[in-house]
Amino acid sequence: PANVRAMAGNWTAAWSTKFERWYYEDRDRGISSWERPPGCTLALPSMPPGATAGDTTKSRPPDLSQKRANLPGGWEVEWDATHNRHYYFNRTTQERSWNRPQAIPAASSSATSPVAGRTGAAAAGRGGAPDAARP
Repeated sequence: PANVRAMAGNWTAAWSTKFERWYYEDRDRGISSWERPPGCTLALPSMPPGATAGDTTKSRPPDLSQKRANLPGGWEVEWDATHNRHYYFNRTTQERSWNRPQAIPAASSSATSPVAGRTGAAAAGRGGAPDAARP
């Protein structure tokens, strides 16, 4: 939907496949919130990505449970409703990538081993869906 791509300040609507709900995301600052942030005028969509009014199938983004399996520590996977594809993010390092991050071998030095970095269009942002602990 067009309002998914709309921005209110730096806030955009993002879909959490884990919690199956929309949330607010500011990729520039790497923050997200389930509740409307102060000063944000963006209204979250009422239907899942890809669903249309009168849609009785309740279409949703693809199941990402298999993509979540065996991710390196700190990495999660979510759905990008704007680009209509999944992406990976690390809440600790604030990295985002379209590509699955690779585990760093324990025997390698961090100074010489490649680190899963920011790639593609997702490189401009940080963060992901809010933690479940945060309302």
